[in-house]
Amino acid sequence: LYAENGKVHGAEWKLYKLEQKDLAKRGFFTKKLEANSINTLSEFFEKNLEKSDIGSMQVDFACPSLSIYSGTLSWQQRGSVMEALKKCMPYPPLFQPNDHWVAGAFSVDEAISRMKAAKIEVIVFVNVLSDGEPLKQDELKNSYVSAVVWQELIRHLKKSASAASYVVNVNTRNYKLLDFGSARSIFSAGEQAGEKAARELAKKYGF
Repeated sequence: LYAENGKVHGAEWKLYKLEQKDLAKRGFFTKKLEANSINTLSEFFEKNLEKSDIGSMQVDFACPSLSIYSGTLSWQQRGSVMEALKKCMPYPPLFQPNDHWVAGAFSVDEAISRMKAAKIEVIVFVNVLSDGEPLKQDELKNSYVSAVVWQELIRHLKKSASAASYVVNVNTRNYKLLDFGSARSIFSAGEQAGEKAARELAKKYGF
């Protein structure tokens, strides 16, 4: 949403339109989270994505997706924005794989290597999971496979972040993945971390 026109508040306003029903839900007879199809977001994409092609975006965009069949990592960087997102967003316990594609969440090293190869001099890594606990304790117990994946992801992000030029850690300690009612507070936490980072980056690099 940001890459479409480089306007932060426009992306934020659109995200407020996202509805709880579009994300993972609890089973009728259990507290276990049940993943939705990524296609439940199709209506949201159609209404809120102004540009249909990645090449028409104002900010360069690419997202990684992983094949659960072969383990191949594929970068979605051309063609339909909607189809790219449907391959890059599925991840347990929020969304089921789209065909055989899930988010390439462990591809931070590859992303940084790609940017360095493109002669990008300042790479800023924003970690929104740095201090967070993405799932509630009952969800951890009832969705332990997802819990293991997320805990390993958090460890990976902390380790891989060191390869970036600058790391922005967003304090999401008090929020969970499905803490939908706290959207404004979560955005505020991001803004606070971003303002601090902007000052430090401006001083360090003379922006």
